[in-house]
Order: sequence, then structure tokens, then C-alpha cells
Amino acid sequence: MVFSFSDTFSGGFRKSDFEYYLVVAESESAAITKFKEVTGCDPEEVTCQCCGSDFWICEYPSIEEYFRGLEDPGRKVKIIE
Repeated sequence: MVFSFSDTFSGGFRKSDFEYYLVVAESESAAITKFKEVTGCDPEEVTCQCCGSDFWICEYPSIEEYFRGLEDPGRKVKIIE
């Protein structure tokens, strides 16, 4: 499975080097662990109470499925395997 992590700019600023990450992992918890190890960010942290979590996490069956139908197919995405 593939999990996307999208920086929400909670608190008005970016939390990491990329706005979008794709993490290949067997489960969401494994993806969160990999994400933390690579970026040093906690995707479940809440910088601003009114904005919510620092990252949105979504699940996709494959990397190809993530890119299918994007409005901005040229977006810069960091892939973590």
C-alpha cells in the first residue's frame, strides 16, 4: 500500500522539505514510523488547534493510483520506500 502525507501548513508554515510525500508500507502505523524516521516530523502533531493536524494522511492501492487524476500531475512528491 501507499500512504500520502500532505503538509497542511498548520500554523502558517511548511513543516518539511516537501509538500507531498508518498510512503510505501504495509500499514498506516508502519508508514508513520518511516515518515518520522526520514523527515523528523510527527504527522499527527497539531501545531495550531484551529488548523488541525500538521499532515493529512490518505491511503492508496499504488503509486500509480495516487497520480491518476491529479489536478497538478507535475507536483513535487518525495517517495519513501
